[in-house]
Amino acid sequence: HMQAAEKGQRAQALEQQFRTEMAGATTPEQQIAVGIKYGGPEAAARTASSHLDRSEATAQRAQQFMQTIDLKQSGDLLYVIGETDDELGASEYFTMLSEKAGEQSIGNTAPRVDPKKNMRAYQALETAIQKGLVASAISVGRGGLAAALAKTAIGGKLGIMADLSKLHGSAKQSDAVLFSESQGRILVSIRHEAHRAFAPLFRGVPLTKIGEVTKKESLEMKLGETYLKLSLESLATAYRKPFKNW
Repeated sequence: HMQAAEKGQRAQALEQQFRTEMAGATTPEQQIAVGIKYGGPEAAARTASSHLDRSEATAQRAQQFMQTIDLKQSGDLLYVIGETDDELGASEYFTMLSEKAGEQSIGNTAPRVDPKKNMRAYQALETAIQKGLVASAISVGRGGLAAALAKTAIGGKLGIMADLSKLHGSAKQSDAVLFSESQGRILVSIRHEAHRAFAPLFRGVPLTKIGEVTKKESLEMKLGETYLKLSLESLATAYRKPFKNW
């Protein structure tokens, strides 16, 4: 009986040591090595198989909720999440104007970041994605909303009809509306039938419906009394121009 008790104690100690080392192993390779040390190749194989299953499950879940920037189909609705403020300082737009004028000035009002406000927007968007309501999403960053609209249209080879006159935020002039680089904004498209479920998720978050996806091969934008129309071909040519020799 004493031998059996000692054997049981050694087994428990060995198991505890195994668990401790396994907890300290931070990579699959290290955990497989611990499996070999304490259980031989079969234990290592079980450990590797467990990691593979978990990795595949994680990849499948990530793919399920992954969003691409390209428009998907005509009739989808377009929304801008977040506020567009008059923040052209240090923007691509002001940098271009400064270079053309041979000056060093790139403006004074650079974008400000509000982490709490942005987090609310990101969490609402995450919920919408998990519910399968979002068809495409692109962050509004360098180049502002104009660049984001162009990229998503080029990617999907579909047109856009957008009214930018009612955006949330302080931007009123056309150049600020188009090229401000205010942070925390996302341009999304959703299926037309999803709008009733989509909008309520953004209570307390600035959300503007700006238009819809069309079959026309052009980006059309209205800013008050100003109307702009650019062909997708011209946009794609301009976008690829810096890379023509690559």
